[in-house]
Amino acid sequence: MMSTSIWLSFVVASLFIIAAPGPSVTFLVTTSIIKGSKTAFSAIPGLLLGVFCSMMMSFLGVSAIFATSTMAYNALKTIGICYLLYLAFKTWTTNKPTIKKNKNNDKISIKTTFFISFLNPKSIIFYATFMPQFIDINGSYIRQAILLCITYLSLSLVTNFLYSFFGGKAGTLLNNKSSVNWIRKVGSVTMALSALMVFLKS
Repeated sequence: MMSTSIWLSFVVASLFIIAAPGPSVTFLVTTSIIKGSKTAFSAIPGLLLGVFCSMMMSFLGVSAIFATSTMAYNALKTIGICYLLYLAFKTWTTNKPTIKKNKNNDKISIKTTFFISFLNPKSIIFYATFMPQFIDINGSYIRQAILLCITYLSLSLVTNFLYSFFGGKAGTLLNNKSSVNWIRKVGSVTMALSALMVFLKS
């Protein structure tokens, strides 16, 4: 079984990766500021499901296909970029300029946020190369892989919750039309820049 020191090393490394700003974090923070924490909370299951599916695909060897097939990699990459641009456009043109408490009852469908975290071929390749570094070849691969997956998903859950919670608090402090419009546009531009970064990366 995996040693405690290796597991703790994985936890620290994962926290740095998960907490780093990206499309998922941008979406959560923007949503929580504009619509409230509860609405952002409803987006978390979809994000985690996307991460989980990416992990499963990496463990099943799909990462090897993306690593060797330029066409498959670029196809999924293009879909992911287009989806981010769509969300950026939707955020920019939304007709919800003010924060209202009843918006905390809004729900975001799982499929909306699922594709944010799933439509990134680099994620699948990343999980396939990152996680195996913490697996002891002398132990059970399946048990260790399950432990790492559960750990990573748990850390993602806590981090996403905190981003959503504090984003909602910030939204309460900035409860006026001009502030919300500014935040909405910044979030939209950030998502568009995330799409550009994905495009520029090899």
